[in-house]
Amino acid sequence: MNQLGRKDGLEWDKVRAMIRYIFRNTGIKISVCSKMEYTKEEKLIIFKQFHNSVLGGHAGINKTVRKIKRQFNWPGLKLDVKNYITNCESCQKNKVTNRKIKQPMVITTTSSKPFEKIFLDIVEPLVTTASGNTYILTMQDDLTKYSLGVPLPNHTANTVAEAFVVHFVCIHGIPETILTDQGTDFLKNTHKFVIMDFEFTNIHRTSKVLISGAISNTLDRFKIRKLEGRPLYLPENGEVRPMKDREVLVVQKALARIFKAKTELRDICLDQLNQSHRAPVNSLNATYIRNYILRDNKINVIVVFGGSSDKEMLKRLGIEFPLLDMRCYDKHLNRIFYLQLEDVSNKKLIFEIEIGYYDKSGRILNLTESHNLICKKKHKITYARRSSCI
Repeated sequence: MNQLGRKDGLEWDKVRAMIRYIFRNTGIKISVCSKMEYTKEEKLIIFKQFHNSVLGGHAGINKTVRKIKRQFNWPGLKLDVKNYITNCESCQKNKVTNRKIKQPMVITTTSSKPFEKIFLDIVEPLVTTASGNTYILTMQDDLTKYSLGVPLPNHTANTVAEAFVVHFVCIHGIPETILTDQGTDFLKNTHKFVIMDFEFTNIHRTSKVLISGAISNTLDRFKIRKLEGRPLYLPENGEVRPMKDREVLVVQKALARIFKAKTELRDICLDQLNQSHRAPVNSLNATYIRNYILRDNKINVIVVFGGSSDKEMLKRLGIEFPLLDMRCYDKHLNRIFYLQLEDVSNKKLIFEIEIGYYDKSGRILNLTESHNLICKKKHKITYARRSSCI
């Protein structure tokens, strides 16, 4: 007490005697602290003594505060201790929190119009009816509480999706929000997305020559299959046919003329033309592509990048499936690009996500630039004749 009160002007001998007399034989421990201010260096020494030392044992915030208060005190002590322990490297590495992380509460809003939000669920299993139905798909509107039940023979994703489209969407339209219990009936994949890319060139003004291509899909984890074989001649109005040898020579001359100033790209295209022409298996034909797409009992959707030309190629090949066009687009003219998916049939934007800044004056990124912006792998994108990045 003498040390704590040395500079406060009080006669601490008398004060101590009075306190001892008043609280004698009570068993009460009295701690008298002066209003001393400690520097950051002094506080750091105190924290290390009461927390990092062997006696401190890296105790928690409350225990460490209680230990320090036996000898020291200052305004904001607990906050300082909390900040020190939060940044203690040993505590962060070795201690595991026992608090359970809960999802934040979400305040749901009631729909403002009928069939804006729909609830779906499966009632199962019930006694099999004479029609062979064992399950019921229940649908309820959030606002009007209109309810509908559809009997189902099974509860696979395809069956549930078909029943929902036939009995609800075709009658009331597509709801803005669908709520389910995230069961496998609703989460299982019903669609197969097929990614396609073609290497081609123009010839005779309106005709095109399909040199090669690549195709992959979601079921094969996007394993790339090359489309190679004798180049295909695709006239604007006429029969698609493999090109003859003398016609291939015309294509070589056309590529050399088109890429006269871009020798590297010219060599790549000519090399791809030769490799495709000499391929042992001919997969560069409409029958192979169509059979590849139709594998498995799924709803097939084709995805292309910058799809105006690819759409024309598919049309001339006689291949018609739902088509989505993928592009990287600067929508606000600030060089912040968005990855967009557009339904080619009605030009409706169905998906969009910001992917970041790219220093380019144009508003659309090509495939190489999009890859460099999106892909974090330490490699460069390659052409179809080499292994590609998915």
